[in-house]
Amino acid sequence: MQLLVLVVHVKYHSNILINFIKNQINICLSSFFILHLSCNIKIKEMQEFKFKEIKYNKMRTFQFADEPELIHIFKIRDNEYMVVHEDGYDQNTGKVDFGSKEEVENRYEIKL
Repeated sequence: MQLLVLVVHVKYHSNILINFIKNQINICLSSFFILHLSCNIKIKEMQEFKFKEIKYNKMRTFQFADEPELIHIFKIRDNEYMVVHEDGYDQNTGKVDFGSKEEVENRYEIKL
């Protein structure tokens, strides 16, 4: 949002000029008020749509030995899997791999 600042130096006060400035300020303020209202409405609309936990049986989690390193494996299509890494050291957290069932099983030495 841009703020319009108008500085006028006049030797004689002009009612027309003063009214013009007042109108411009009112337009800016009313635009801000409308913008503020629309933002509040959008925030309220978004608050109605919150994430809720659901049961999802197409995801499995594996831990590497006793280390704080996990992989979450999601079945996303018939023979396509997504592997999301998470670890306590934040070295691989967020890394994502994709592969077929065989590729994932071979890469991570697990059985799906």
